[in-house]
Amino acid sequence: MGVGGGFWELIKPLRHSSEDLSTLQDKRLAIDLSHWIVQQEAVLKDRARKPHLRLLFFRVVTLVAKVGALPVFVVDGDAPLLKLPARIERFSRFSGIPAAQLNGGDNHRNRAFLENVEECVELLGLLNVPVLRATSEAEALCAELERNGVVDACVTPDSDAFLHGARCVIQTLQADIKKPLVESYLASDIRLALQLEREHLIALALLVGCDYNLRGIPGVGYSNAMRLVQHFSKDEILDNLRKWGRREYPSPEVIGKLSDSANGFDSKEGDDAALHLGRRKDSHCSMCGHPGNKKLHTKLGCEDCGSLNTAGCSQKAKNFKCGCGSCAQDRRRKKHEKDVTWWSNLRAKISAIEDFPNEEIIEIFLNTGATSYLREGQSLDLRWEAPQMEPLELFLGSHLHWDVSYIRKKALPLLSHYCLKSIAEGPSMALLNGRYTPTSILKLKTNVGKPLYVVKWNAVDSFGGPGGETNEDSITTDEQISLIKRACPALVSKFEDQQKFKRPTRRKKKEPDPDQRSIMSFFKVKSKQVSWEGSGVELLAPTAFRKESNSLSSKQIIDLDSSDEDDVRVSVKRRLF
Repeated sequence: MGVGGGFWELIKPLRHSSEDLSTLQDKRLAIDLSHWIVQQEAVLKDRARKPHLRLLFFRVVTLVAKVGALPVFVVDGDAPLLKLPARIERFSRFSGIPAAQLNGGDNHRNRAFLENVEECVELLGLLNVPVLRATSEAEALCAELERNGVVDACVTPDSDAFLHGARCVIQTLQADIKKPLVESYLASDIRLALQLEREHLIALALLVGCDYNLRGIPGVGYSNAMRLVQHFSKDEILDNLRKWGRREYPSPEVIGKLSDSANGFDSKEGDDAALHLGRRKDSHCSMCGHPGNKKLHTKLGCEDCGSLNTAGCSQKAKNFKCGCGSCAQDRRRKKHEKDVTWWSNLRAKISAIEDFPNEEIIEIFLNTGATSYLREGQSLDLRWEAPQMEPLELFLGSHLHWDVSYIRKKALPLLSHYCLKSIAEGPSMALLNGRYTPTSILKLKTNVGKPLYVVKWNAVDSFGGPGGETNEDSITTDEQISLIKRACPALVSKFEDQQKFKRPTRRKKKEPDPDQRSIMSFFKVKSKQVSWEGSGVELLAPTAFRKESNSLSSKQIIDLDSSDEDDVRVSVKRRLF
């Protein structure tokens, strides 16, 4: 959840959205595993066997082999005791069970969910993808890793990552190659556009609610909270919340004067002016709205309107505001009174909350104890290596009932990716699956708008050279162009030279069929005299509609009675069809 009340909607205009997954190439991503499992189960629930394992496997293959990213999965630890009331209340909303009957719960997570997490951790271990365990919340460890430069971004929909100090958060990562989507947010954008530092975000969470306090302060929404936190600097906001919690805040009149100082309103000057005027503005014309009255303007004209005494005043606009000193001072005075009322109401709402703000929540977000969220005994020496195929085949065959051939086919992009990386990084000869080596680039293809090389791999014989050309001794894979250029520059040069000297193939023009009539000749009309034997009648008929027997049917001419040719009457004006 993170900061309550629609935090993502607040910063939505600052979103960086892209359908190009190549922006994640060679980027280390700290991924909140729990949120991925929840998303996977929501997509394929009751439609596939163990969806958390199925989609995790395909997402890892896509991220590593096809995108070139370096994922680091982070697992939640025990939830903080402070979060227990919020978890009970949230569970009560979804289940319908009264919260009073759930007070005996503990801070341990759902057992069935934990079993799914452990199965995912086992799968990631067989895929040789780094997995780190947090002492409490996964998003806190993700933010710590990103803040310390261990990873480049956090992948989590929990906005608490910003409160823990994350600088780049990827809220949405849709790794489907056909429908890719990356939506990310930067803390620097939030700071520049909204003037919100990390301390401001923590104060915002305390006011509107968060995972540790769902309600926040009743009656304080985002507009009021934003107005409050933006009024103070990052070094003042939390200290002021503490003072207000102890009822040590200045009077609302003083706060109102401070808030109006930016508008140039002097409270003493405003009070003196209002007293001098009897709290009444100067008289204004009802026609144009300028100082004076309509009667005088009709006789003498209006200087502000620029009208003569005979022309009268111009009609004032619908939202007209007079700019004279009296009206401006009156508006500032009303604004001041409105701000004083606002601060008074806000003070009353804060005063109604006991022990505000909760120092334990502030300590969790700021990590004032300077302790790491990483569980002891784990190393940050992160490595990504080729999967362990035999144990992987047994694991997926047991849990998902996949055939060995299907597992090898789907894992092939991972194997070829790591093989090419080994070739690019070291001088030693690396073989795909201990048998194949890249020998040529067959062609350049485009997959969903992304160019790829189709690489041919030949089996290596016992003497260290390429084997035969049979289907069993060669395979093909689709690889990233940048990776092939690093691993096999000679193959790329050879392929590019072949493309230069390769003549473009031209389609041979097909000869027309001599027996086929031209469509133009079909519609070409020629006049020709057509006679009917024995009738003595001559008609003009289009050639295109004439039969080759030079005889006309009864539909082309009128009906003829062969028994009596003398009674045949033909209307020459009738059109033939």
